[in-house]
Amino acid sequence: MTEPLTPQTPPQARRDATEHTEHGVVRADPYAWLRHAGSPDVVAHLTAERTFYDFSVTHLHSLIETLRTEMIARVAPTEVSPRRHRVAFSYYTEHPTGRDYARLLREKFRPDGGLMTESSDVTSVTDGNRAEVLLDLNELVDDSGYLSMGVESVSPDERLLAWSVDRAGDEVYALRFRDLARGEDLADLIPRTYYGGAWSADSQWFFYTVHDEAYRPFQVWRHRIGTPATDDVLVLVEPDDRFELGVRGTRSGDLVVVWSESNSTSECWVVDAHDVTRGPWSVGGRRHGVRYHAEHRRTPAGGDLLVVTNDDAVEFRLMSAPVPQGADQDSSAWREARAEDPDDRLERVDAFEDGVVLALRSGGDHILRVLPHDDLGGPGRDVRSRFPGGEVYLDDTPRFDASAVLVVDEAYTEPAVWSE
Repeated sequence: MTEPLTPQTPPQARRDATEHTEHGVVRADPYAWLRHAGSPDVVAHLTAERTFYDFSVTHLHSLIETLRTEMIARVAPTEVSPRRHRVAFSYYTEHPTGRDYARLLREKFRPDGGLMTESSDVTSVTDGNRAEVLLDLNELVDDSGYLSMGVESVSPDERLLAWSVDRAGDEVYALRFRDLARGEDLADLIPRTYYGGAWSADSQWFFYTVHDEAYRPFQVWRHRIGTPATDDVLVLVEPDDRFELGVRGTRSGDLVVVWSESNSTSECWVVDAHDVTRGPWSVGGRRHGVRYHAEHRRTPAGGDLLVVTNDDAVEFRLMSAPVPQGADQDSSAWREARAEDPDDRLERVDAFEDGVVLALRSGGDHILRVLPHDDLGGPGRDVRSRFPGGEVYLDDTPRFDASAVLVVDEAYTEPAVWSE
């Protein structure tokens, strides 16, 4: 093979070299022509660069193929996620062999045999009778060849799917809603949204975030299914450029949580998921340097909020707070539920019908601590990694009345293992 010439700057580009004058100094810019990405000169130059590269790495082709074959041999032909159980169905994603994108499926939930055994190799069910394809991203790709998933949220009644995609790589997501019984999208289309979303309890409303021209999520809106986006209602706006907004539903299904966060400070609001016109009401106000997040739990008295905060705590502590009703409240309504432990850094709380799960760092390890509702300050039961230096995290467990939670166990030298 004859070695190709090293790519040179096209003659015309050299003749048309650009000059810049700043502060009285003239500076030549022989590369200004590269700004014109579609010009024949630039295309010819890139083609020559690619030819030169291909020739330069010819001696590596056999090694590349060997490494590729070894890596493919260690990857399952079809990658399947663990199942996330809801009331009627279990949901999972599947990445078929030879396809660029995954697809979302569901099958009837089997409480008698639905618990997944400890395994990192989950088998898909695709016989057509038990598995139903809800969304295949490979069918949504246009001529650009690019697709990024934003929101993927099933409604509480499991009849609708809120989903959004970005086709340009600018994190502007078009939000749509799919009727899962018919497998067809509704006419509803919201062209500019960001990550995150939450359903109302009756599956008739969906909350979403919108970012400004600087791509900062600064608004939360409410959309009624079956109506045009022009009728959507602005729920909350964050005017401070240092803060970003987020929105999510609680596992109990009773509240929608909106939060705003900067590098050092946060604030949370709640909306009644059963009556979306009630709220948002602040959970504890906003004070510089104080960070907190809220989780809802049901109690015999009706329910309260569990708040993880660094208020008067270095390693964070757990507080209980009433659900605000009709007005904002400040942190004077909070009561300590679990004191700060200088040996543990509390990161998160997840509430379920029979107890709560704390995510924390202890002795350098990330662990989970399971506690009953009536003893939040007690020792609880710790779930630790089976691997040296490993960490365990709570994975998506959408059911509030779940009898078991989905946990992922991983280490730098071990593949992830999911267990219930």
